[in-house]
Amino acid sequence: MDRENNDNLKRKGIRIGFIVIYIVLGIGAIQFIFDENYKNDHYGLIFTLLLTMFRNVELMIQDLRNSNKKGALYNFILLILGVGILVWNGIEIVF
Repeated sequence: MDRENNDNLKRKGIRIGFIVIYIVLGIGAIQFIFDENYKNDHYGLIFTLLLTMFRNVELMIQDLRNSNKKGALYNFILLILGVGILVWNGIEIVF
């Protein structure tokens, strides 16, 4: 009983952490996309991509807890795709 309560508290803490990250990334994306300077819209899109990647991480964790390995693999592939896009954008910005 105590272990189950401890697991629920950990899950609730992780969920709250993800919600805070979603809010911060969402506000950042909206701020960059809808400001007056059109040259930094790509930063808003990067924030949106990060938001989607964090959502995939959360869904992957939930799928692994529910023993849904196909769903977890699908979310992992989307996560790797997002990391690739981020690296590609980073290389374009630097060079």
